[in-house]
Amino acid sequence: MTGSEPSWQLKIRRAEKHLSDLSDLIDIPQGRQRYPTREILDPDGEYNYAIDLAQEISENVPIVAGDLLFNVRSALDHIICALIPGEDKGRAQFPIFTNDPLEVDGATGKYRDPNAANSWVRCVRGVPGDAVAAIKRSQPYYQARLKGVDPMHHTLAVLNSLQNADKHRKLIFSRPALKQVAVLMDGVEVDWAAPAVYDGTVVVHSPTQVDVEVKGTAVVPFGIGGQWGYEYPLMFEMILDFVRGQVLPTLEALIP
Repeated sequence: MTGSEPSWQLKIRRAEKHLSDLSDLIDIPQGRQRYPTREILDPDGEYNYAIDLAQEISENVPIVAGDLLFNVRSALDHIICALIPGEDKGRAQFPIFTNDPLEVDGATGKYRDPNAANSWVRCVRGVPGDAVAAIKRSQPYYQARLKGVDPMHHTLAVLNSLQNADKHRKLIFSRPALKQVAVLMDGVEVDWAAPAVYDGTVVVHSPTQVDVEVKGTAVVPFGIGGQWGYEYPLMFEMILDFVRGQVLPTLEALIP
């Protein structure tokens, strides 16, 4: 480590810069805003009012997002190496497991997943015991047991899944969508229920012309392959906040 700032903090600062770059590239309004609709006259002479969110996503967005994920993941690996005394860092790597790698089969007395057990041992070899315990407490499987939730939804599990996917194929970002939606017709809010709506969604059918607006919070759904499930900016903010605010400070206090 050179300079006055630890390398893992430099990695996090770079990831923060990537998040700022994503904001410039995507450029969606922050918070709940009013959005216009476009009027479409159908063959029956009725007026349809569709949400107007016509905005393309730059081809550079998945690349910058991948760089962000890489630097956060790399920050975790850097601090693991800092926890190991001396220069022999071996194959140290911050482990991320959604199942307990050291779970023992009660019938045989052996590890249920020997490969996972070996991987865990390789990752933390040379790390002091108190730091290994802290790393274990941060694991998706451990947190899932405490909170009764799916370990695949844990922030570190999502980071690992997205970053591993990005090594082989780019993440897929859709055009912006709106959540927390309200529809106003001639200034009056009308009944409307949908978890999220996309550009072109018809929100009002009317036999006459009316003034239609929508209120909502803009997000950009993204995911791996054709499966969405995450949203910008929330997921990147959650990943950064968890690693920067919880994992790194806990481990920094244990560096020899």
